[in-house]
Amino acid sequence: MKKILLAEDDLKMEKLYSGALKSLGYEVIPVRTLKELKKLSRDKYSLVLLNRNFDGAHTDELLKKGELQFESPVVLISAMTDAERAAELIEKGLILDFWHKAEGPEGLVLEVKKIEREVKDIRPQLMEFYNGIFDLPHMSRRPVKRKIIAYSPNMVDVLRKAIGFAKSKNLNVLIVGEPGTGRSALADYLVEQMEGKPETIKIPPGQWGMLSEIEETRIKVGYGQEAEKTEEIVVIIDGIEEMPRDEQVYILGLAKEGVARFVSIASTNIFRKLKEGSFSQELYQYISGGLLMIPPLRERLKEEIALLIEHFLRLEEHERKLKLGLSEEAYRILTSYPWPGNVVELRLKLKSSIATLLPGRNIIQSINLPQEIMQFVQQGNDVVFNKFLQSFITSIDYASISYDQIEKWAFNLKYTLLKLIIEQAGYNLELVKKFLKTNKNIEKDEVVAKILAEKDEKR
Repeated sequence: MKKILLAEDDLKMEKLYSGALKSLGYEVIPVRTLKELKKLSRDKYSLVLLNRNFDGAHTDELLKKGELQFESPVVLISAMTDAERAAELIEKGLILDFWHKAEGPEGLVLEVKKIEREVKDIRPQLMEFYNGIFDLPHMSRRPVKRKIIAYSPNMVDVLRKAIGFAKSKNLNVLIVGEPGTGRSALADYLVEQMEGKPETIKIPPGQWGMLSEIEETRIKVGYGQEAEKTEEIVVIIDGIEEMPRDEQVYILGLAKEGVARFVSIASTNIFRKLKEGSFSQELYQYISGGLLMIPPLRERLKEEIALLIEHFLRLEEHERKLKLGLSEEAYRILTSYPWPGNVVELRLKLKSSIATLLPGRNIIQSINLPQEIMQFVQQGNDVVFNKFLQSFITSIDYASISYDQIEKWAFNLKYTLLKLIIEQAGYNLELVKKFLKTNKNIEKDEVVAKILAEKDEKR
């Protein structure tokens, strides 16, 4: 059975906390004196709940002086400690988290559930999933040598199309997606799938002066002299939607002449520029014979994000020569974040998280994640819902919508959310109220009543 060491010298509070913790299946080992606490501190526990004001001493000061040390994760509990003091202890690695007594036993249950996720290393499951997908040995930590990691149907479809476009000679391809989605990597992948070894020219965003290399390469490979021409020319143009008019005219001429095969990269702004008239409609038709739309990371399956996380952790392990772990709570946050910077942002944020690990620690926890991610988690439910709503609105068919459908969708959304929360609270409606921060009589809510009735029917 899982054990929790509870350092609480108030017998009334000890009884309340013990009851709440036992409901989660823990064996609670209470201690009421400092002498007893120091004696038990070296034993292994799932968690240590440590009252700051304990047996006439301030345990946070004892932790800082090294007079009190634990082999298990510690949560400091108090009604007095300020956030700054708690943050200092967390930063020094002396405690895992801080819990305020004002939240009551129900809040303690939620805190312990969160800590369970925080101390559990989910990396073994990620490794097993990654190795299974890429047919690697069971315990392998080696990253696969792939430019693109794809698991979601929408990304697999992009790769399938890319391979088909690559095999179609003289077909120009346009890759469109948000920054950070892997557009450049897809362009390289597409060229690798082409037959032979084409002479490749890469034009970075805004480097339009490098377009002269096309003419130089044209002469080099003997274009126009079929007896001497031995190589195909492939030109990768990044940021083509920002290309000035004169350069657009130049590229259009080359495309019409068939001088080279163009693989162009653009952001979704290209469609706005087409409507405005600042990007040539005719050039667009010539460069988009094959169109690849890369989905943003937020529109891909969580399983793909899991593969990307595991892939980047393997790359970091190889570079840093250490083994890394990832807490279940950190993983939950990483797979819930919308990633506006897409795959590139995911890799950079993982790098910065690893950089904050304390000496001797190798498991990335939520405290190691960048501040903007944690702020989103704390305040971002409205943002998530608005993004979901916008995506939903742009996807539905207005012509076939009905009022009954709207009512059904609204009911299903409320039902799904409430059922999830009620199940997590073990069907304890008082705990549900605490979780939802409400004093309303939710027992009379028709959706709650339906969920409770369904549970009774299963008995």
